[in-house]
Amino acid sequence: MKKGIHEFEGTPGEVISRLEAAQQEDRKAERRGTGFGCGAGILFFLGVGLLGLSSDISWLAWPGAFCLVGAVVCVPLFFRADSQDLVDSHYLEPLRFLRVLRADLPPDRPVRLKVDFRDYPMQVFQVSRTPEGGGRTRLTYRQPWMEFQGRLADGSRLSLEAVRKAERLESYKTRRGKTRRRWKDKVEDRISLQLQAPGLDLGNLVAQLRPGLPLGMTGRDMKVQGDMVRMVVQTPQARRTIHQNLTPQDLASGDRLLALLLWVYQGVGRLRSAASQAG
Repeated sequence: MKKGIHEFEGTPGEVISRLEAAQQEDRKAERRGTGFGCGAGILFFLGVGLLGLSSDISWLAWPGAFCLVGAVVCVPLFFRADSQDLVDSHYLEPLRFLRVLRADLPPDRPVRLKVDFRDYPMQVFQVSRTPEGGGRTRLTYRQPWMEFQGRLADGSRLSLEAVRKAERLESYKTRRGKTRRRWKDKVEDRISLQLQAPGLDLGNLVAQLRPGLPLGMTGRDMKVQGDMVRMVVQTPQARRTIHQNLTPQDLASGDRLLALLLWVYQGVGRLRSAASQAG
């Protein structure tokens, strides 16, 4: 499976199986990439060394040449494996989310999942680039990386979207004739949730929600209209540097998606109870 946008549609079990297959393919691509990358480096330096010694020992020229040819062959194989090396959290977190939510999804009703398996620091996701002087540049990125639509067992329609927003401060410093690139990112995910509960007036939903969003999330916007609620929340800001990568728990993790849905659904449940008692 190549990096890029992939859509999965089918029953919950089928979508989970395809994500598990993507995980297995990604692990294989990681191993191939490591093998070909290390192989290219070893063969290159070995070839250069043997060719250097061939001035004194002539028969070493052929092995040296073969090593360099092998290094050249490994390079496109490395890039091919790299093109299939997915961002781990982009399949692990939807997989975690679906495995738990599966209990509340009809087993024979299709769901739709759209995932972008690329990382956000790419030209296609770049929103702005602002030079700040002193060799520093500020870049901003925006990447919609996950969408989910499905109907729950009680008939409610659920839609989720996760959009990654990042701001990178990039700098180049020259010391002793060597130029080093440094960067640090501030990253957050914005999660949009839409829930429609047919036949239930959600006008008083806000009053039924517990104070405070779960797992450190903050609210950006919330609208209730008839039997539908739409809301946008933001994850805590995470930091990423050349020496420190993001962890799945930093942003829109499967646990955060589940916690947000549960938080909303508990309020909907209180409304249902009040409506049934009034009826």
